[in-house]
Amino acid sequence: MRVLHLCLPGDDNLGDQMAHSALPLSFSQYNVSLDIDLIDIRQLRNTSKRLDSKVSYYRDNYDLIIIGAGGLLLPFFMESIFSDPGVWSKLEVPLVFFGVGAIGEYASNSSYTVMSGADSNHLVSALNAASVISVRDLRSYLLVSRLVKNDKVKIFLTGCPTVFCASNKSNAKVTHNLAVNIPFTHGGCYQYREQLSKVANLIVHNV
Repeated sequence: MRVLHLCLPGDDNLGDQMAHSALPLSFSQYNVSLDIDLIDIRQLRNTSKRLDSKVSYYRDNYDLIIIGAGGLLLPFFMESIFSDPGVWSKLEVPLVFFGVGAIGEYASNSSYTVMSGADSNHLVSALNAASVISVRDLRSYLLVSRLVKNDKVKIFLTGCPTVFCASNKSNAKVTHNLAVNIPFTHGGCYQYREQLSKVANLIVHNV
């Protein structure tokens, strides 16, 4: 299958990277191989570039469009893909949300709480246009269930796709007893780079 994968490949979050690698592994369990083209949603947002003009191309050249994994249920991520919310219902290519979730620090934000299935904003439009929605936690499941108008049977609570990467058969060579993974550009972490760097140095020099 030829797949258009909308995600955050440039983020330095180890969990997101593992979740992305789980995508072809998950399909391979059903003897389906994927030819994947990545699109960085954050880059679309940063450059104010939208993909409305590419819809016809996507219809003709892709078998599936996948969004995820990661905390992509934030409205501003979905707003970064198309300019017109109506485009979501015109894709004519199966759309799948893969292990997506709400972001903790935004959980009580009005961007979530005031939305309903009657809205025509991008997040609601995308969710309702999707064929399958896989969410990573209960809060996200409840959010999506509220926003999807019909066909709620397409919503699945699957957990974070990183669980599919867990294995005791890894051939990776163990070179250290401890690793520190600090995503300096992920989420709100960029605001605390100096403090996080000091914490990492303390760990490295005292363990």
